[in-house]
Amino acid sequence: MTIGNSIPIICTLNDAEFRARERKVLQTIKAAYTEAKETDNGYAFRFPSEDDSFAMLNGFIVLERRCCPFLDFHMTVPRGDGEITLELSGDDGAKAFIAANFVK
Repeated sequence: MTIGNSIPIICTLNDAEFRARERKVLQTIKAAYTEAKETDNGYAFRFPSEDDSFAMLNGFIVLERRCCPFLDFHMTVPRGDGEITLELSGDDGAKAFIAANFVK
């Protein structure tokens, strides 16, 4: 397991088909969130409390973990109809990467 700043802030995948699929998922994510809030080490994004949002976010996390292993993911799915929150964070440099790639 790699810990701390030893994971570079770069995408590690180069497969063109994967990158095209990731771009489509990223566009969907950007269009779906209702709020982006800056945190100490990244951003927290709010999504509607719907099954489609939950499924989309799970797929997004699977893809992003493969290409951006320097990111930490924390998804909160509250009981009832509360909005889903996805927090993206990481070590030094990750916050700027998140802002550039995920914030509208």
